[in-house]
Amino acid sequence: MLFVAAGCSASSQPTTSTLNPPTDGGSDASTRDSGANDATFDASMPDTGSTDGGIDSSTPDTGSTDGGIDSSTPDTGSTDGGIDSSTPDAGSTDGGIDSSTPDAGSTDAGSTDDAGTNGHVLYTLTNNHWFRIEAVDGGVPEDLTTKLDVLSPQPPGTTGQIDSCISESYDGQWLVSATARFNCASGACLAVMNRGITTGEKLMTGGAELTASSSRPAITSNGAVVIFSNTGPHSLDLYATSRTTGGWTTPLLLTGSSPHLFHHDPYISSDASKIVFDCGDTSPYQEPGTSICEVHTDGTGFRIVTTPTSYPGGTMQNETHTPSYSPDGSVVFEADWESEQVWRLPVGATVPVLVSPPAFTDDNSPCVFPDGRIASYWLGRPGNPAGLHELKVMNADGSNYFMLVELQDIVDIGMSCGK
Repeated sequence: MLFVAAGCSASSQPTTSTLNPPTDGGSDASTRDSGANDATFDASMPDTGSTDGGIDSSTPDTGSTDGGIDSSTPDTGSTDGGIDSSTPDAGSTDGGIDSSTPDAGSTDAGSTDDAGTNGHVLYTLTNNHWFRIEAVDGGVPEDLTTKLDVLSPQPPGTTGQIDSCISESYDGQWLVSATARFNCASGACLAVMNRGITTGEKLMTGGAELTASSSRPAITSNGAVVIFSNTGPHSLDLYATSRTTGGWTTPLLLTGSSPHLFHHDPYISSDASKIVFDCGDTSPYQEPGTSICEVHTDGTGFRIVTTPTSYPGGTMQNETHTPSYSPDGSVVFEADWESEQVWRLPVGATVPVLVSPPAFTDDNSPCVFPDGRIASYWLGRPGNPAGLHELKVMNADGSNYFMLVELQDIVDIGMSCGK
């Protein structure tokens, strides 16, 4: 099986990927393929037997029962803050992830670079370099692209952004991207690196490279599961692949039961039981009509979380997108009901609540740290007349913000938060 895709674009409208044309008369991946009998990937028939190292999410995180967040005291405990890799799910008999014995070839997490407790955020600039910065006032950016150049130099003849959509795990110990590095033949291979970028690997299954579409992939805290987008029975679907001895499993379709055409930019819950992501029909990326959906990491329990009409007065000309889970299980996202601002849907609620202070317009693309604080791109800071995408951090209730990156225009393709 070979996924073929382009990397992330620096524009707000990245190009979607396509599979190699089927040889058996299978349908065009730009439309829904109800049969999906092509020889390359039967995405309409995901591996439901879970014999391929799939994720055992039989006990998903049901979330908080308190119906919301006490925004005056954000949850800094986050007792579910990731996968306890020393005690894998003993009940799983389906070849699930034994995260206590990861692939020794690439999972040494072997970096002395401690993630700390303040959280970090990943972003990219127009110079095509990726950076990681600690979420503290006065944090200093760390150039990840320079480290990647040491680990796996940029292929000869390549220019521009070759490390697309880098994301970090919830615990901050793992990175995943679509990249041209690691001898990638397609130019957009999925790759996993440890926190210190001292080890890395290209994802392979059945001797073929795994590639992703032009949207952000995600990785679990034990580095054993990667979620990514590619074509399938819909125009753009989400898949999960799991680490196994000597490679990665056949991708498991997660969004097969969705009524939407496009699914992308997943965010994994802290316990790795479910993901939240953008979904819609009109266009792949953050267009009017975009909604937010959720599904368990075994492909069950699909549901629509928010739509453009979830807020009173909202219409299908609005959009909701770029979701993240908070430590209490609520979903934080961007919507344009009153302006482009950060909103939250508390657990058990149906109507979102505004997080951005009302005066904060053009407050975009949020992600949530394990302590509950929120990073976002703010274009409206006094002293930023050019409307640059600057990086802001605020409390879970929108209070006590500080600027983390000023006077630089961060590329608005989303960002990634972790420990």
